[in-house]
Amino acid sequence: MEIDVVFRWPDLLPEEAEGRVAVVIDVLRATSMIAALLAAGAREVWPVKEVDEARRLASELGGALLAGERGGLPPAGFDMGNSPREVDAKVQGRPVVLTTTNGTSAIQRAARAEALVTAAFVNAGAVVASLLATAPERVLIVCAGTEGAFSLDDALCAGGIVAGLASGAGEAPGCSGVRLTDSAVAARLLYESQQDKLAAAMRSCRHGRRLESLGMGGDIDWAARESVIDLVPVRAPGQGQSRLVAAQAGARLSA
Repeated sequence: MEIDVVFRWPDLLPEEAEGRVAVVIDVLRATSMIAALLAAGAREVWPVKEVDEARRLASELGGALLAGERGGLPPAGFDMGNSPREVDAKVQGRPVVLTTTNGTSAIQRAARAEALVTAAFVNAGAVVASLLATAPERVLIVCAGTEGAFSLDDALCAGGIVAGLASGAGEAPGCSGVRLTDSAVAARLLYESQQDKLAAAMRSCRHGRRLESLGMGGDIDWAARESVIDLVPVRAPGQGQSRLVAAQAGARLSA
């Protein structure tokens, strides 16, 4: 298994995702939000790039909820923002259309991947288990970053997934080992240096400071918990665009 990490989604050419399993990360907060929505019973999550596109799709789906942010705050008329702490029973059984500044763009950029999942600290263990069960030849971890720049929170989570795959590959059927690119090695070293103080590390980064200034520091603590949600958001086939549904931890991934 070859593991590569892209630290900013604009650095990824769409064709580079072809033939790989893509793992998209936006810890603060899109992929944490996606995990929270599916764990709370949302039927599916539709990540889209633009606010108007989100409104249009929600009206077409019928019964859908709108979630997302611009500048960290929910757009006018949305049912909820991008805080996983907002998620409650109202999402159960309903589709949710999500638009965010960084995460949904990263998901779209990786659209040509053979299979696509989203990951955050809260479901990292489940994602690692499914990757090990699938044993793909090539894994591409795509960090969303923040407004086109490197983001510490995403790189830390990428490193945690790299570390989990490296430690578990020897015992996984069909997976003889891992080969890490330099960016994957860098992400793993970064995670291992901060794994006992993830919340503090994320508070020190630009995105973390921004959330603190908006009174949303609690989202950092929520998102810093490791492997507390035992599911994998996976791209469902068809529909012409990304639609994420919940799969069990350890489920084999397919196109």
